[in-house]
Amino acid sequence: MELDTVELVLNFESTFQVFIPDPEAEKMMTPRHVTDFIVSQFEVAEGGPVGLAAAEVDAARSCFAHHLALPEQLRQKLTRADVAMLVRHITLCQLGLPEKKYDEDKRFVEDFGVD
Repeated sequence: MELDTVELVLNFESTFQVFIPDPEAEKMMTPRHVTDFIVSQFEVAEGGPVGLAAAEVDAARSCFAHHLALPEQLRQKLTRADVAMLVRHITLCQLGLPEKKYDEDKRFVEDFGVD
């Protein structure tokens, strides 16, 4: 894995407090793959498009902006939609991508230019 990829994986790991083994990271070609892996690592809340309140979303964004882990009380409230939103935000911030370029099914290397 190249430096951009390693930094992105480390940011996902530190934010969500999960370990992503190298063989798994190498299979994660899109943000959707990352979201699916993270969701598989802990129990996410069912239903609703977003389980976090606006203030909690701001707190979550602040955590990964400062490379801090999400507090456990926030992790327990996450839905798949929340995880996808946070993966999106981390990807955009880490790679410096414009919002309009992001799609959950775009590939990190081919579409986002990650090396």
